[in-house]
Amino acid sequence: MQGSLRGGDHGLPPIEVVAAVIRRADGAVLLSLRRPEQHQGGLWEFPGGKRAPEESALSALSRELEEELGMYIDPARLRPLVQLTHHYPDKSVQLTVWEIFDWTGTPVGREGQEIAWVLPEALGEFAFPAANYRILAAATLPRLYLITPEPDLAEPTAFLDALEVSLSGGIRLVQLRAKSLHLADLLPLARAAVALCHQHGARVLINAPASLPAALLEDLGVDGLHLPSRLMHQYRERPVPAGQLLSAACHDVDDIRQASRLGVDMGLLGPVLPTPSHPGQPGLGWDVAAALGRHADFPLFALGGQGPRTVDAALTAGFHGVAAITALWNRRELPDARLRQDR
Repeated sequence: MQGSLRGGDHGLPPIEVVAAVIRRADGAVLLSLRRPEQHQGGLWEFPGGKRAPEESALSALSRELEEELGMYIDPARLRPLVQLTHHYPDKSVQLTVWEIFDWTGTPVGREGQEIAWVLPEALGEFAFPAANYRILAAATLPRLYLITPEPDLAEPTAFLDALEVSLSGGIRLVQLRAKSLHLADLLPLARAAVALCHQHGARVLINAPASLPAALLEDLGVDGLHLPSRLMHQYRERPVPAGQLLSAACHDVDDIRQASRLGVDMGLLGPVLPTPSHPGQPGLGWDVAAALGRHADFPLFALGGQGPRTVDAALTAGFHGVAAITALWNRRELPDARLRQDR
């Protein structure tokens, strides 16, 4: 679980709110419609509510779900998803969010609110309070984040063939890493890679040699942008709109703070373990990486020496999943890489 960096902007501490991404067996997620008289009324949200001063976060979530939906949960079977702070014009809220895969009782709107089960691919059609959009991003992130090797323009077909193998294996989040290419050389390959990812239902972010204008990102059809730590520190505001994903490389607390200021949807923290791409670099180790991760208010992927075999260790250390090149590239036999599943 990540911790918030930011306090309230209004002279008052943030209001503490708990929420849940409730997943049905078919993958559908439960949404609740805020009543017109409520703050942000008329918008859909992930169920939950305010935490009372004397309550633990888990007790508050259990109470809210029972009162609002008539569903009963086992706190021992929840999975932490994300913790974040969001500033509205009139208040700040700190949200602590879990994933729920099983419960007792049939969810109904016990307070007269409308509820709906929505498949993940349709969640983008619903209007949420601003704070919920980062929950939405976390809820739809897979456990595995493929970073491509640098493309060889002499063999573009081989690059695209290897990418398709990984996509066929279940990869649904891709970073097109092309930091060494001139932009004019990159564009044709980028368009082909984006089209291939979208054919498989995968989202793709681009990691280019320099900052890219929003119009070019739109023209390429990419789903977002990845920022190396050096480039990330050159920005003072989020460089892509809320509808696109923003990823950033983080190596220390300063990087995490800057990523948080930009409102990234995810970060890559590492290197956690030794990796052949950085010979002689020992890696942070899981304990140090977990301590750094607690400073982030966005989902983090462990980077460096990672692959399908390290997913459980990453989740135990508080990461959302793992990011890798070698262990995920040109690999067809991968575990379910779409959404985090209950174990």
